[in-house]
Amino acid sequence: MENLPVEITPETKKLMDAPITMVEYANDLSVNDGGTYAKAGETLRRLKTKQKELDSTRKDITQPMEQAKKKIIELFKGPLGMIADAEAIIKRKMLAYDAEIERKRREVEAKEQEKARKKQEKLEARAELAREQGKEEKADDLEMQADEVSIPVVAAVQPKSEGTHTTTTWSAEVTDKMALIKAVAEGRAPEAMLDVNMPTANKMAKALKEEMKFDGLKAVAKKSLSARAF
Repeated sequence: MENLPVEITPETKKLMDAPITMVEYANDLSVNDGGTYAKAGETLRRLKTKQKELDSTRKDITQPMEQAKKKIIELFKGPLGMIADAEAIIKRKMLAYDAEIERKRREVEAKEQEKARKKQEKLEARAELAREQGKEEKADDLEMQADEVSIPVVAAVQPKSEGTHTTTTWSAEVTDKMALIKAVAEGRAPEAMLDVNMPTANKMAKALKEEMKFDGLKAVAKKSLSARAF
C-alpha cells in the first residue's frame, strides 16, 4: 500500500483483505450433492455482493482522479495535436524528397544498365559473326568480353538529417484471392496465408449452433456459469 497517491482507510483495507479468506473457502469447498451445489451457488452470490462493494469503493477513490486526468488530457490535446499535424506535414515533404531522389537514381541506373546491355549484345553479335567466319579464337575472346560486361547498380544517396531516420516497411496486399487459394492448394504458398477468420466463424457458430456444417469446421459448445449479487 506504499507510495499510493491516496490514503487507504482502515475500513477499505479490511474490505480488501476479505477476499483472502474467500479464496481459502473456495479451495476447501466440495460440490458433491444437491445440498452442496446449492450452497456453492449461494456462496457465488455472496462473492458477487462483495465484488460490488469493492468495485464501488474503488470507484469512489478513482473517479475524482480520472476526472482530473480527463481535464488535463483535454488541456494538452490541442497543442499536442498541432505538433502532430506539423510533424506529419514535414515527414510527408521529406519522404516526397526521398522518393524523388530514388526516382532519379532508378532513372540513371536504367540508362547505365541499358548501355551495358547494348555493349554486351554488340559483343555477342560480333562473336557470332566471327564464329560464322570460322574465327573460333576471336569468337571465344569476344564472348568472354561479353560475359565480363558488368550491369551497373547506382548506389542510393540518402540525404542526411541529424536525429532522423528513414525506415522502409513492407506489407502484403491481396490482389487475387482465388489465385492465392489456388497457390496454397497446389503447395506453392504456405497454408498460413489462409488462416481462418475466427471472429466470423464464431459468429456463424453462435447463429447456427449444431447446424453449422462445413468441411473442416464445426461449432463447439462451452458452458459457463454466472451469479448475481444479493
